[in-house]
Amino acid sequence: MTTRRMTVGQALAEFLARQWTVDGEIRERTIPAVLGIFGHGNVAGVGQALKQLNVQQPDLLPYHPARNEQAMVHQAVGYARVHRRRATLACTASVGPGAANMLTGGLKSWLCDSGSGCAISTPAIIRGNSFAVEPLPGITCERLVFKCGEHYIAVEIHIKLG
Repeated sequence: MTTRRMTVGQALAEFLARQWTVDGEIRERTIPAVLGIFGHGNVAGVGQALKQLNVQQPDLLPYHPARNEQAMVHQAVGYARVHRRRATLACTASVGPGAANMLTGGLKSWLCDSGSGCAISTPAIIRGNSFAVEPLPGITCERLVFKCGEHYIAVEIHIKLG
């Protein structure tokens, strides 16, 4: 076995391209393609790695540019459903607003699947010079904190029931 030097992005692209799901007699690529919006915050050289892989082996892990992060998530979820959860599409976006938009797309899919009607909007009023955000009356506020390495991500979800 030979050793190959790779960037994190190259290793990730190679790994995703070579994953297979086996379900009885059915063998299917787990991640057959990548959807993405490449911006300032994409880390690990994923875009360059996907481009290199597409030049070397065009059909292995094709990249499809997207225009909306939430739409990418909905497309990946729909693809997984059509393929009976044996395959899905990978989605990549910039760190920050792009990733937040992908989270809200996933949250919206989950809420709609649970039978809840869902409209994602900004349920707040900004007042004064401080731009303090106050939730509208009748809305429940949930705060979630996620830890990623040494960093914390706080998400505030406002839900209007009924």
